[in-house]
This record gives sequence, C-alpha cells and structure tokens, in this order.
Amino acid sequence: MKTLFSILFFLTMVFSASAQKKEGTVDLSKEHYIIENLQEDTVNLRDKASQTLRALKNGAVIVRLKTNDKSVAAYRKTGRNDIADKIIENRRAQNQRMYLAFERGFKFCRVYFIYANQTTSVLNGNYKVFLNSNLEVDSSIIFTDTTFVFCEYGSVESFSDFQQDVLAGHGSGANSSATKKILDTIPSQTSTSPATTSGLFFSDKNLKQFHRPFPSAEGVYLDNFTPSVAYLSNRLFKEYGLLVKLRDYKDKMKAEKKKQKQQLKQLK
Repeated sequence: MKTLFSILFFLTMVFSASAQKKEGTVDLSKEHYIIENLQEDTVNLRDKASQTLRALKNGAVIVRLKTNDKSVAAYRKTGRNDIADKIIENRRAQNQRMYLAFERGFKFCRVYFIYANQTTSVLNGNYKVFLNSNLEVDSSIIFTDTTFVFCEYGSVESFSDFQQDVLAGHGSGANSSATKKILDTIPSQTSTSPATTSGLFFSDKNLKQFHRPFPSAEGVYLDNFTPSVAYLSNRLFKEYGLLVKLRDYKDKMKAEKKKQKQQLKQLK
C-alpha cells in the first residue's frame, strides 16, 4: 500500500510539472501560429519579448494599410464626391510611402502588405489578398510563413497606460508577489521614443499592441515613414542581439560550467 501511494504521488508530480511547463511556453509547432501576447501572470515581459523576437526573426510582418472606406462612403452618400475622392487620393499616397519605406528599410524579417479590411480573411487562412507595389491585390504573391505579427500606422498606446492596465489586473496590493513580478519587468519610460500618440506599431492577432522591451512602436513625423521604419528595424536587430543571442550565449556558458563542475566532482 505504501509503495502504491508513492507511485501515485510521483505520477501526480510529473503531470503537474508538465502542465506548468506548457502553460508558460509558446508552442511554435502549430501550423500558421500567429505570435500573440502571453498572459502577464505566466510569462514576464522580458521573456515574452525574447520569445516573440526569436519567432519573428524567421517569420514575417504583415503591414495593414488603411482605406477609409466608411468615411468615403459617408461623403458619397451626401453627394460630396470631391471630398471622398480627396480622401482616397491622400490615403493612397500615404500607403504608397509606407510601402516603399518598408520595402527599402525593413530588414529584420520578411514583410507583406494587406488592406486592413482584409485582416479577418488572413486570419481565416486566405492568403490571396496580399498587395503588390501598385497596392493591388496580387494572388500570385506566395505567403508560407507560419509566424507573423501585424504592423500599422495609427494611435499608439503609451507604455504608462499599459503599465496601469497590467497592475490593475493584479490587484492594488503594492507588495503582492504578482505586482512585484510585473514591476520588475516594466521600465519607467514609454514605449515610443518621441512624444506623440501616432506612429507605427506591432500588434498580435487580436490587434493588441506589443510593449517593451519588445521594440513595439516608433513615432512618425510629417508622414515621413522612411527614417521611422529603418529605425524600427534596427531596434529589432538590437533587441534580438540582447534578448536572444546574448541570452543563448549566457545559457550556453552556464551549461558548460555546470558540466565542468560535474566532471570535476566525478574525478574526486
């Protein structure tokens, strides 16, 4: 009876440890896995950024270009076709600048373009909606990446707002273990370098913006996307070096030291 109890206890501990491991890791074996923000109470922001960068390096960014369809339709309904045409013209010019900026300056991973109103189609597995350099849907564009994030130009959520949302979800106790865990991973600066609410930002499948230390957003001035895209790409490379490559190197060194200690222990 005592032996049977020991076996049951051991099996319970094994299954419990296995479940905990799966809860805090990203399963990249699933087909067409879309990088998504993990729960703050299972993975801290630094680990989350590391996992996202590692997956994204061999994945893709899908840039969502806006169309202003609702505004255009509203003006046409009231007979103001001149305003509707102007909106279309201005938006197309902005989208063209964004396309060129990403094509020329974004080097971290592959990049594709869609109109924002086709986001649901992509999430449902329709990959015949990607745009060519003329901003036309081109069914010949082949998309085979299994990991990707979205990027778009719009209102950026400041990191201070995100910080308050996260802390609110963990209760008001300043000394609680959950609050300490979050505070340890949140820098005091905002997620964007310039003081602006508009910029380029990355988001997950729920269109929820990523946050630091992942290089989540960059401000854009006077619709000049070229320097912002290039800088955002360089920041991704920099953080990849720190959060992935350097981390892997440190882990490797720790493993080597542990191995050496075990070998010395065996010689004694």
